[in-house]
Amino acid sequence: MTEFRFRTHQELTRAAFEEASVWVEWEEPEQDIEIASWGVDVAAAWKRRRAEPDPNGEYFYPYLGNTPVSLVRGTHVGAEARFSSGQTLPGYLTGGFAFAVFCGDEEIMFNVNMKREGQEAAARVARHLGVPEATLFPITFLAADGRSAKYEKYW
Repeated sequence: MTEFRFRTHQELTRAAFEEASVWVEWEEPEQDIEIASWGVDVAAAWKRRRAEPDPNGEYFYPYLGNTPVSLVRGTHVGAEARFSSGQTLPGYLTGGFAFAVFCGDEEIMFNVNMKREGQEAAARVARHLGVPEATLFPITFLAADGRSAKYEKYW
């Protein structure tokens, strides 16, 4: 990792997951205590964030702890997405009900609670891979920390 810093959701790019495999949403000042326990100068890390504040106040930080994190809302775990076609793309799992893949530098999000958006996302991924949509699902995610998740077509 280059330098520890807080990032907005828009900055959680493919490159960010290559730098750190787990990103956690910063939600309360008490998290700074844990971050400092990793040897991070928290005040300096906050100064290194984007010059423009995030309008939603959502910031993420790379998880450097030794204890595995739960896959809850706000936690993003880098993973390789394996499609039933046999092709793979980098991506991440988040919250146990959502996932994303990176098609080049473009992030394509899926959320099992949002069926119409899932159809649109699947069409975009299929176009990127040059395969029929029917060959995408099931998608198996193999995370850098050893966990896996399998998603069937949900619409």
